Amino acid sequence: MQNRTLFATTALQLMMLIVVSIPAWAKLNVSGFLSRVVTATVTLVLGLALFAHRGDLPSVLTVVVANAAIILAHQVWLDALYRLCAIDRPTRRTEALIAAASLASVAALWAFDASPGQLLLAKPRVVASTLPFLWSGVLWNLALYRGAERPWTLGKRYLAWAAAIAVTLNVARAALYLVSDGTQDPVMAGGSFAAILLVNLMGVFTAVGLIMEVETRARTTLIHANDKLVTAAVTDPLTGLGNRRRLEQMTDALIGASRRNDWPITVMMLDIDHFKRINDQWGHAVGDAVLCATAQHCANNLRDHDVLVRWGGEEFSLVLPRCDAHAAALVASRILAVIRSAPLLPVDGQQVTASIGIATLHPEESSFTDAIHRADCAMYRAKSAGRDRHEFHPTVVAAA
Repeated sequence: MQNRTLFATTALQLMMLIVVSIPAWAKLNVSGFLSRVVTATVTLVLGLALFAHRGDLPSVLTVVVANAAIILAHQVWLDALYRLCAIDRPTRRTEALIAAASLASVAALWAFDASPGQLLLAKPRVVASTLPFLWSGVLWNLALYRGAERPWTLGKRYLAWAAAIAVTLNVARAALYLVSDGTQDPVMAGGSFAAILLVNLMGVFTAVGLIMEVETRARTTLIHANDKLVTAAVTDPLTGLGNRRRLEQMTDALIGASRRNDWPITVMMLDIDHFKRINDQWGHAVGDAVLCATAQHCANNLRDHDVLVRWGGEEFSLVLPRCDAHAAALVASRILAVIRSAPLLPVDGQQVTASIGIATLHPEESSFTDAIHRADCAMYRAKSAGRDRHEFHPTVVAAA
């Protein structure tokens, strides 16, 4: 009855894993996870039940079929575990081949046993049956080591400990069986206290590891989702540039650095000339392409610490720290030249041009709002003066 106690304990642990896996599946919605856990559990309980009735049922059921069920359940369970932890399993095919070879060896040793009642080939058969578990346990810990970010989450540590216990239990079983005098399994058939303890620890560590890993992944998923929302809120979806809100977020840092280091900050507003005509004549797809190309040309002619955002429509705002207005004028001229010479329209000879207004941030200003307004006024002066040019706001000229 001791062996049946051990098997019953294992079955209860597996049922506990199903209970744990249901909320894991519901929270993370890992494809195929719950179905694999249920399949593995039912298959393993079937194999354990057959083992527990060894001597009452035909040996082909309690040896060959039982081993097949347990080995299959182990492979399916590992697949579920890899899915839950989002770790690639490149060794799946190798593990399947080893499992198949192990089962074939068990079946062959059973079939050629000269005296099945005395189990003359039982010892090599037990060794053969343990190989898939040993190999998979080692590969699982290697996959954790290679695929999981450092430091390991506590959940992954518990899962690694569970795998280590499984490896230890199978090594002990095979080693003790080989050195024992009889043909009875000293670990499994004996139902020793150590075996029962290890099985319980393995189940508890696995369940706790699953719960913790689910919570960690759910929290990480929520954080990533929030980060995406925050990023989307400050990013222009067409050009990939920041938007007004992004510039507002950077205001304190830019102005604070300027005041601490007595740096000038220049603000420019760029507007694509006759953009409505471009949309009307060639369509919005071409208009979008012009916007994206203009954004790229501007970015290519700015320094790493300069700020470029899409202000709205066909307008872009450029903030240049450590750059006075006249140095910014050189940047503006370079940007206008690149836009003018770029083949952005589908008809050869048709140019896209832009107008730029330039203003400086006053020392007493704590935001870019007024400076952008002044640059916007200067940009409209550029349009009135013929477009495809840059203009300074009068305060810049007066300061000079």
